[in-house]
Amino acid sequence: MLSKIILCSIFASSVFFASNSNLKADVVDIFISAGQSNAKADKMGLGRGAEEILKKSGKFSNVVVVKTAHGGSSVSQWHYKGDFKKLFHIDFFNKTETKTPMGALEAKIAEVIANGDTPVFRGMFWWQGESNGVTQAQLDSGSVPSVDGLEGIIAGISAGLKDAGLDDTKWNFVLNTVYRKGESEQVNAALAISAASPRGVLFDTQVGEHRTYKGTGDPVHGYNHFLVGQKNAELFIETFVK
Repeated sequence: MLSKIILCSIFASSVFFASNSNLKADVVDIFISAGQSNAKADKMGLGRGAEEILKKSGKFSNVVVVKTAHGGSSVSQWHYKGDFKKLFHIDFFNKTETKTPMGALEAKIAEVIANGDTPVFRGMFWWQGESNGVTQAQLDSGSVPSVDGLEGIIAGISAGLKDAGLDDTKWNFVLNTVYRKGESEQVNAALAISAASPRGVLFDTQVGEHRTYKGTGDPVHGYNHFLVGQKNAELFIETFVK
């Protein structure tokens, strides 16, 4: 009889600790900010601004924004003609780069899982640079490599999420317009083509208080990057969070 009591006690304790462990497991909503120099991964950058609004909104669980940026890098350095390039492996999911065992997004997902929590990838804030500006003639002919590259990046993220065992169908993204001297409208149109995806939306960085360039200084980086991040998060919530 005593042995039965002991066994029952052990079983009850194991159930309690298992239940308690499950109660402690949290959902972690993961985002990433990425792109060229305007994405700015520092404390006043795109990702930091977005993170502040996402956390304050109360719409998400344990928000984490993975922050990356690579100045002077064209979209083709992430994806080109069907192939994933070095920066994709560094920022997102690594399949080939030996110097970085995991991409930044991949590593964050693994970290959350190792902590006993549940990662959910919610979205990307992408701010590409002027190196991917295109002319109206290129748009008219359908020759828009920046769009091809962005579509490849988006598809690659979904594939990486699926490989990691996460839902790859419910994440969304915000693309930011970029500047090219004398051709900013054409650059924006190129990004708008990608933003035609039902899971994406385009933010116009060229107008509003966040656009600090007023004809003097640096037109390429003339933004309040933190404020653009905040606006990106607000647009994300307004568009995709019901």
